[in-house]
Amino acid sequence: LVLYEFEACPFCRRVREAVTRLDLEVLVRPCPKGGQRFREEVEALGGREQFPFLIDPNTGAQRYESAEIVGYLHREYG
Repeated sequence: LVLYEFEACPFCRRVREAVTRLDLEVLVRPCPKGGQRFREEVEALGGREQFPFLIDPNTGAQRYESAEIVGYLHREYG
């Protein structure tokens, strides 16, 4: 699992908490405001620069909204 997020975002925090509860191994790619390292990657992969953004290479799924990501993680890995 790959999670693009930034620390100050409350929606990203919701996803991080779900990942912790489910004890999942996730590669976190930090995307702080003004950051240039991963933000372009998110737009190229998902079509927009919005966070959090989750990619699941196991299923090919890509999700943006925190509630959708949390629900997905519980369905697939809960």
